[in-house]
Amino acid sequence: MSRYEHFLSTCAFHGVRAYVVLLDSCFGDDVPDDSWVTSGRYKNSTWTPNPGKGVVADRSQWPAVEEYVRAVVAPYRDDSRILAIDVMNEPDFNAPLTREFVLQFALLVTQLQPRAYITVGVAYSTQLPYVSQAVSLLSSHSYRPRSTFASDVTSLLSLGAKLRKPALFSECMGRSKQELCADVAPAVRQPSQPIGFIVWELMLGVDEFNHPTPAGPYQGLLHASNGSWWSEAEKDCWRRL
Repeated sequence: MSRYEHFLSTCAFHGVRAYVVLLDSCFGDDVPDDSWVTSGRYKNSTWTPNPGKGVVADRSQWPAVEEYVRAVVAPYRDDSRILAIDVMNEPDFNAPLTREFVLQFALLVTQLQPRAYITVGVAYSTQLPYVSQAVSLLSSHSYRPRSTFASDVTSLLSLGAKLRKPALFSECMGRSKQELCADVAPAVRQPSQPIGFIVWELMLGVDEFNHPTPAGPYQGLLHASNGSWWSEAEKDCWRRL
């Protein structure tokens, strides 16, 4: 928790409000052991689930998840440094009890942190109806090229207007299917329907998601070592945005 407090304090120092992700269902169910880091197996590995499909499918283990959620969220009730809480990143709705699990913990987080936006970052906008009634912010991911990404923007904004809830893309921009200047910028800044977005990931990874594509590293705009831009064209595009 001291690391979490340091993170929030650092955000506040720089005038940034935090978008916090509590749980993660992305990329399988590989729970690492102690050798996962020391052996280097974490490099370009699959994601680390929290709490994992086995726990999600077993209601008897949910109290342990609730203990964790309360420990992280409750001490920061009404904390203005927190903009939003993403209850679970990319839930696998095909796995047993996932929808029930997500809805239960979305309700709990809403009770514990009424000031922040509560959301669930779904992998595809078509999954938003599973969670739309339980969140105050609609968030979806899209790494699709410009033509289909633009349709994702329209779908997300339409649902937001229908439910009278704000919406954003909480993940986008993976080279080479999707480029910041050619694909993301035109879609999110259409005069008739601009929308907020988060580039994931902003920093060029040292170990993960840095594999090469014909357009450059898969993800990342800035070098972590010195904050320089990977591409001058992307820097100019970002400033225009």
